[in-house]
Amino acid sequence: MKHLIGVLTLFFVLAAIAACAPAAAPQPTSAPPPAASAQPTAAPSKKLVMAMVTDEAGLGDQGFNDSAWEGMNRAKKDFGADIKVVESREQAQYVPNFSTLAEAKTDLIVGVGFLLNQAVNEVAVQY
Repeated sequence: MKHLIGVLTLFFVLAAIAACAPAAAPQPTSAPPPAASAQPTAAPSKKLVMAMVTDEAGLGDQGFNDSAWEGMNRAKKDFGADIKVVESREQAQYVPNFSTLAEAKTDLIVGVGFLLNQAVNEVAVQY
């Protein structure tokens, strides 16, 4: 059952990232371009910072961790996000890894695998 929850959690996270894909560009029309506005343009929004915390298997597991990292790289390519990975070597590192990323004001933190469920719940209430 825990494995199923982990798979579903990962699926929904990756689906959420995919749902943020940019829409198709509007087709050009023959209408003249709008007149320049006297208002200043808005400052560009800050770059999205995303991170993932692996379970003990880490990158190279040919499973969840590698699939999630592939999704993170896709977000970097498609949206220009800054991405990083924190590889956990043991379960005792899960909470500190999430806490460090949360304190660094990371916009999106992905915990990969069902083993991180308790750590995510613990850290989420703090941040």
